[in-house]
Amino acid sequence: MPLALVGLLASLALWELFKYCSDRWEFDHHPSARKLVIGIGQCATAVLLTFLNVQMALFSALAVSYSVMLLHAGFRKLTPSKKPSRGR
Repeated sequence: MPLALVGLLASLALWELFKYCSDRWEFDHHPSARKLVIGIGQCATAVLLTFLNVQMALFSALAVSYSVMLLHAGFRKLTPSKKPSRGR
């Protein structure tokens, strides 16, 4: 799902841009403006990740990895190895 990857990268870029602008525009001195920009960023991130089906990509990846783990466990050889002989 390449769009999900693009969505995750865009989300990361959005928050890195916010961090850069926060340092440059000195949002520390204006806490209400900082809260407003963080809220807008969170809404934009949620819309972006939902629109690009990132949650389905994560769910699919978890389902595939869990099924591979179950198959691996099902095909493991469960017989014990040879017991060490007592040397006397």
